[in-house]
Amino acid sequence: MMRSADDELSVCDVQTDGIAEVTLYQGVGAAIVQISGEIDLANVATLRAALNAAVTSGSRRVLVDLAAVSFLDVTGADALAAAAQTVSRDDRRQFTVINPSGPAQRVLTATGADRLIIVSPVQPAAPAS
Repeated sequence: MMRSADDELSVCDVQTDGIAEVTLYQGVGAAIVQISGEIDLANVATLRAALNAAVTSGSRRVLVDLAAVSFLDVTGADALAAAAQTVSRDDRRQFTVINPSGPAQRVLTATGADRLIIVSPVQPAAPAS
């Protein structure tokens, strides 16, 4: 996970089911959900819970790091799109998928979720204070 030297992130929650690990980090102004492994129908509830915690944290920026995702199905893409839609209701907040792996990017593109979500190959720079 990329971040600036100024970021003070703390691990708030880690969920693992043997197929995937979903970690929620929170810091000043940002919540980051980092996912590794496979996200599919069997474990998408874990992803939804972490996304919900990040979205309801009130953080201005919600980042979802997909660099270590080896498989993502349509239920995972749907969970990401739903969370992005919730955040987009507030113009002062931003939801961004960062570092999508090849498999994750292909599903985001095939489902059209990449048209609903900001997708960045790297973590965007922190806005000036």
